[in-house]
Amino acid sequence: MLVTNAMMLVTNAMMLVTNGTMLVTNAMMLVTNAMMLVTNVMMLVTNAMMLVTNAKNTSRPHPLTPSPAGEGELNLLLPSPCGRGAGGEGETFQSSGFHLKLTPMLPLPSVAILVG
Repeated sequence: MLVTNAMMLVTNAMMLVTNGTMLVTNAMMLVTNAMMLVTNVMMLVTNAMMLVTNAKNTSRPHPLTPSPAGEGELNLLLPSPCGRGAGGEGETFQSSGFHLKLTPMLPLPSVAILVG
């Protein structure tokens, strides 16, 4: 019985060492996960800053500024009918709206009507 108790004592000691090792391993994993979390938060902040910087640096013309068109044409970007267009109130980062192409009209022939 003394030998059995000694063997149980040794087994318990080995289990204690194993549990201690597992505790240290779990603590190291916790620190690693915390470092990864900090890294991910830093990347998120960096991406947000880049997004804001890119949005500020993206220049768009005023909606009624003529865009390049063929000779004798005027091509305008007008805000979309729902009120969210390029420029003005409710402005978005994406240009939305529709183009209106204006071409000069030829003068109508004048016809003289004589009433007698």
